[in-house]
Amino acid sequence: LHMAAGLLYGYPVKDRDYDGTPYSTKTVYITLLVTICVAHFGLIVSWVAWEVLSKWAIIGRRTEGRYNWDTSSYNQRWEFHQTFQRMRRLGRITFLDLIGGTPFMSQFFRLQGAKIGEDCCLYPGGASPYMTEPCLVTVGDRCVVDNASLVCHLNTRGNFELTPLVLGTHSTMRAKSRIQMGGS
Repeated sequence: LHMAAGLLYGYPVKDRDYDGTPYSTKTVYITLLVTICVAHFGLIVSWVAWEVLSKWAIIGRRTEGRYNWDTSSYNQRWEFHQTFQRMRRLGRITFLDLIGGTPFMSQFFRLQGAKIGEDCCLYPGGASPYMTEPCLVTVGDRCVVDNASLVCHLNTRGNFELTPLVLGTHSTMRAKSRIQMGGS
């Protein structure tokens, strides 16, 4: 911003006067860098809070069972929640792509209700989709899930069924693999 203003108006940063207080170029750029870092950290924290709070407020804890489209409100609440999940997208990526493979990813899914063991590496290469029903997923210790699908539902002709899913200790799911409802 300051470089553009300097080029546009021809005033070097060192010659500018801010309300009678001169600031060095180093001070201006360090202040801008810290401000940007704090703003991005606040943005990520607000994204995580938005996603976790909207999940618990709209859907709550998922339970095993059958939720038919014509008799249960679960499916409408799930669709409504998916509109909130669109807010995590930054064009083609989501904030989850930025924390993939880190302990933050495991913690995020724990906040969503998943039971995740120690030393797990979740989605280091990203995923599409990520865990769709984390409340029903149990991941053992030292597991790796890389660009794989963990899906706890089956939607067949309006019959929507949720079943827990267990990934055992020391398991690895490679790219494009899929485990679906009731699997272990």
